[in-house]
Amino acid sequence: MHAHIRLLNLDIHHVNAKLGRGAGRDKGKNNGGICIDVFGDTVAGTVFDDVLIEGCYIYECGGTAIKTWSDQFEWNCHTPTTYHTNIVVRNNVVDHIQGDGIVMSMTEGATVEYNVASWTHMRQTDPYVAIWNYESDDTVMQFNEVYKTNHTTDGQAFDIDDYTERTTVQYKYSHDNLGGFILIIGLANARNKCGTCDNNVVRYNISQDDGEEITKFAGMSVHTDFYNNVFYHSGAAGAPPVEDVLRLSDSEDAHVYNNIFETWCGGNFLQPDFGVKQGFDFRRNIVYGDSDYSKWVDDYPDNLWGVDPQLVAPGTGGTGRDTCGGYMLQGTSPAIDYGLWSDDPILMALPSHPGPIGADHGSQDYFGNALPYPSGTPDAGAHEYAGGPPPPPVADFSGNPRTGNAPLTVYFTDLSTGNPTSWDWTFGDGGTSEVQNPVYEYQTADSYTVSLTVENAQGQDTETKLDYITVTEGQPPVADFVGEPTSGVAPLTVQFTDLSTNDPTSWSWTFGDGGTSEDQNPSYQYQNEGIYTVSLTATNAYGSDDEIKTGYITVTSGGGGDYYPASFTLEYGTLVAGGVPELQASDDTYMQVASAKAVGKQSTWIHYSFETGLSSLSGLTITSESHPSLAPQRERIRVWDFSAEAWTGVVGDNWLNTTSDQTTVTVVPSPADYISPTGEVRIRIRTGDAGGDVWDHFIDLVKITAQP
Repeated sequence: MHAHIRLLNLDIHHVNAKLGRGAGRDKGKNNGGICIDVFGDTVAGTVFDDVLIEGCYIYECGGTAIKTWSDQFEWNCHTPTTYHTNIVVRNNVVDHIQGDGIVMSMTEGATVEYNVASWTHMRQTDPYVAIWNYESDDTVMQFNEVYKTNHTTDGQAFDIDDYTERTTVQYKYSHDNLGGFILIIGLANARNKCGTCDNNVVRYNISQDDGEEITKFAGMSVHTDFYNNVFYHSGAAGAPPVEDVLRLSDSEDAHVYNNIFETWCGGNFLQPDFGVKQGFDFRRNIVYGDSDYSKWVDDYPDNLWGVDPQLVAPGTGGTGRDTCGGYMLQGTSPAIDYGLWSDDPILMALPSHPGPIGADHGSQDYFGNALPYPSGTPDAGAHEYAGGPPPPPVADFSGNPRTGNAPLTVYFTDLSTGNPTSWDWTFGDGGTSEVQNPVYEYQTADSYTVSLTVENAQGQDTETKLDYITVTEGQPPVADFVGEPTSGVAPLTVQFTDLSTNDPTSWSWTFGDGGTSEDQNPSYQYQNEGIYTVSLTATNAYGSDDEIKTGYITVTSGGGGDYYPASFTLEYGTLVAGGVPELQASDDTYMQVASAKAVGKQSTWIHYSFETGLSSLSGLTITSESHPSLAPQRERIRVWDFSAEAWTGVVGDNWLNTTSDQTTVTVVPSPADYISPTGEVRIRIRTGDAGGDVWDHFIDLVKITAQP
């Protein structure tokens, strides 16, 4: 598990990335600005946990702006042990992205909130969406704004996609997107968590001048609660054209209620590709405008057809979630007290209605007003009218971290409700800010009281947190380090790793032979035989400290001789018993490997690595002692050519003709190219049975004899 990762306030731009449906992993979508990804399946169950991506600006990029993915997720059914968990994507701006904006895949409990995505899907082919999830459960996407998705191949602001369960999309503002507001889609041939898109909630969102198919249920989506949203289309010149306001394709149990549809785009209102028979329920909605809805009036009588919802000023939303006041209700609106709670007996009596998913009705409307559940009756639309303008905002905030050494950088996050439009921070040391989510640096040790005042047209509120930030005096470092290896033949390369505490900011190394470095983790090569004392001085703003290790590195002269494997890789076959210790002497203790299929034949193929410490080779001999459980077997030896970066056959094949111990000695001609700059030699030995029978191979001794 990779945990507790913070990507904060990054500026990422002009990243080139591959795009193209069907091109490699995830159809070519797993690259771009920030990608949280697990490649391959070498370590089963590898996941990311507790990842925060906040305050980043990602623009002018190919691929996807922010994406999670994993090769370890089961494609056809959920596999809970391989979910990424506790992923939070907050308060980021993504702009001019060729592909998708923000995608949560293979996650459980992810939160995507307070982000702005604009001008995504700039590439004119392949399907892309601004903010969406795929193969993920319990995702919350809220308080986001999306505008100007640039194509109709998908091209929606939001998407709840295949293999998802219990996604909540709420408090979002979507406008001027060519593909529409939302796509809800599963796989049409799948059921029971394997491909469907189940138990999702879409509520208290506002869509203005979104095009194509404004709301689209497609594929096999099941049990969708879709309520208290507002959809407005002005029909103005330059607004994205609309084909269908509401399209339904092979979905089950879609419950659409308490919504306001005011559309002047002239398109179809309802395109029911599956009809009533698959559990579509449409009631307590207000439908108004010039879209063609007349044919549905008799089929769905429990709605207000052709009735003005009396919104305050529809179509006046600009850029920013706080510009949507025009979608509040006038005091005479027919939407007031017209709606139903999701556990209303009328809905619960339906055979397919699941009731409030997770017993959750939501706590507020789009504008931050509390909902009157259960004592009152909900309004239709995204505004809960309370007899007047909404109340003033309620201030709240958080800071992270709250303690640390000076200078301490703190990331403050506004948590106020009620859609404030201005912010006034005081940080307790004389510093102030008017940014919604400021980053502030405290220079001096002390305890600081932080205050936030928020304001909108309805009033203001202040939240003060006493002694909220504690800054302490910093401590000088305590120097420490480790080197690996600490002994070997010349030339010997040692990787030094700084282990100092208290956050040093500079490092000064001496290696005992006159060499020095100022890197934090230097790699150093000793050329001559000797015993060397190594020292590190670590420094920060509060002082410095020395660590001296006497006689720490021992270097011997490289005279050649016999070398045994430092490691091995089993390329074909299965390790039954033994390992490196069994390969270092002719003593009848064996490493046992079971053969495996390779290119249609049974084979055992092992790659051995030898660390000689030599800088050159004048002679190289390979000795192998082994026996198979089935004979005869062909033995083939390859040596890695470091100059050509390829395996090279050095002699003809050997034959193991009995099941007793047999030793083969191979002299490698012209060995100069078969050693690395650090003295490594690599060989591969393959035994194969042309008859294809299953057999075991016992390896007693593998060594090389090398001369410098």
